[in-house]
Amino acid sequence: MSVTTNRGAVTLRGNVATDEAKQAAEADAMTVEGAKGVVNHLVVVPNTTQSLVERKDDEIVKDVEGRLRQDQGLKKTGIDVRSDTGIVTLTGNVPSLKMSLRASEQARQVAGVRAVRNELTVEKQKRMSRQTEGREDL
Repeated sequence: MSVTTNRGAVTLRGNVATDEAKQAAEADAMTVEGAKGVVNHLVVVPNTTQSLVERKDDEIVKDVEGRLRQDQGLKKTGIDVRSDTGIVTLTGNVPSLKMSLRASEQARQVAGVRAVRNELTVEKQKRMSRQTEGREDL
């Protein structure tokens, strides 16, 4: 299981063996000082099949990362890829909305991907510089 926080929002990702464990993890996360809310992306996978799911997710991550590295526009972006039972999450920074969409498209093309959560952030500096190009201070 992985836990990340952003402005008081706690996000849980990974696999747990039971629904009770999923609920308990969410309840525990709410007790953390400063937690304003919990986004629970935990997936219930029984212990008997968990190793198969994890292996499969590892393969999916490797394949998605490979596709991103092969794309000339995406290979230097450093996009982080995670997969939980075939649900791929993309995080990190990209220079444009077009690149964000392209990363999602590349991930969707990988065998075993059931869905893509695009949590990529478009870098504001590049957008701002384009908006001010050609302007002169009067």
